[in-house]
Amino acid sequence: MPTGYDGWLAALSYIVAVLASYTAIDLAGRVTEFREERRKAMAWLAGGALAMGAGVWAMHFVGMLAYRLPIPVQYELRTTLASMAVAIATSGFALFIITRHRFSVSRRLIGGAVMGTGIGIMHYMGMAAMRMDAQLMYYAGPFVLSVVNAAVCSTIALWFVSRRTHTETSRKILAAAVMGVAIAGMHYTGMYATVCVASGQGFATGAALDPKLMALAITVITLLIMGMALAVSLQSQLMTQALSEQNLALTDEIEQRRRVEAELAHHRDNLRALVEARTRDLSQANQSLQESEMRFRATFDHAPVGILQASVKERRILHVNRKLCEMLGYTPNELLCMTTSNLLHRGYDFTESGDLRDSMPGSEAGTQASECVYVRRDGGTLWVNRTISLVRDTVGNPLYFILVAEDITERWRSAQMQAQLAAIVETSNDAIVGRAPDDRIIS
Repeated sequence: MPTGYDGWLAALSYIVAVLASYTAIDLAGRVTEFREERRKAMAWLAGGALAMGAGVWAMHFVGMLAYRLPIPVQYELRTTLASMAVAIATSGFALFIITRHRFSVSRRLIGGAVMGTGIGIMHYMGMAAMRMDAQLMYYAGPFVLSVVNAAVCSTIALWFVSRRTHTETSRKILAAAVMGVAIAGMHYTGMYATVCVASGQGFATGAALDPKLMALAITVITLLIMGMALAVSLQSQLMTQALSEQNLALTDEIEQRRRVEAELAHHRDNLRALVEARTRDLSQANQSLQESEMRFRATFDHAPVGILQASVKERRILHVNRKLCEMLGYTPNELLCMTTSNLLHRGYDFTESGDLRDSMPGSEAGTQASECVYVRRDGGTLWVNRTISLVRDTVGNPLYFILVAEDITERWRSAQMQAQLAAIVETSNDAIVGRAPDDRIIS
């Protein structure tokens, strides 16, 4: 029976094959991206299987509709849908194979063989769905060649897709064009093995589909499925890209924060070391100061002369030592309630403020020495050799006085007696001879 092809439909079948291949390549990339997220990966795998299977099936039936026979042809619905199910299942298996972690040579060969066989089954099931007044027969050689061709082309296509999953759009289009050639080549090789022999017996229509309506429905539905799949894939790519940029920005921010934290930790360690060093220095200085203060206190308390500390303005006594208390007969608490002026004898013509004027701020003198009379608690008098020193701070402001009092009462009395004796000697008309204990004449 004479046959032929509609060139436009044949070209359309190749375009559908290329679109199906591009969709499969793009969705394979999504499956690989979400490999660690099982649910998302399975969802993309199912969508890819549906889009690719529908595309391969659509290419087959558009190619079948391009096949011109001199008799009317219709297609049985159940067998047609069964062939589509085979195409979807085979495409799902192919996508599953090429998105594995390890795509070895053995897996590539097994996947190509299974996919080629599945496409062959889909092709010949579609042929079996034809209802016409003729019998279909096949040449054995081309028949086997079509199946082998399907397996070989599928293997090459799987390898090509596995190597181009993450490439740019131009390479994806090139890969889709090569896969389209493989799928269309398998189909038209199978058609070359077909022989239609007129039977003259007619055929039962049953639940059959009109070829023109079928061509339009297949093309529209397939393009719609692949368009939706590509739109969802594009949206996923954009979201993935946005998330990647956000993750990159977060990674940079985290890295910057880590660097800042490392610098802060370094500065904190240095500061801690510095604080510890300063603390040790201060502790040592404090210990030295305490030891010095203890030595000063011991020297102050056990000094053989009387010592007191008094304020500059009010002359209020701030501290006294034991010797001063013994000299004056007062207790420490009693002296701390007095001023230095309270210690002076009233009959002694001595003005303490004048005595201290050279020790006041602005004067170069810092120490004043004099003799004066103090009054004991029991009312007795006490001659002292008094030395007053002004203590200033680091900027020269006066802080307090240190007064050192040495008891010179006995020395003063001895001097008074000598003065009196000298006066008697000078005024006496009698001869006066002074002898030493060894009878030597000394005066």
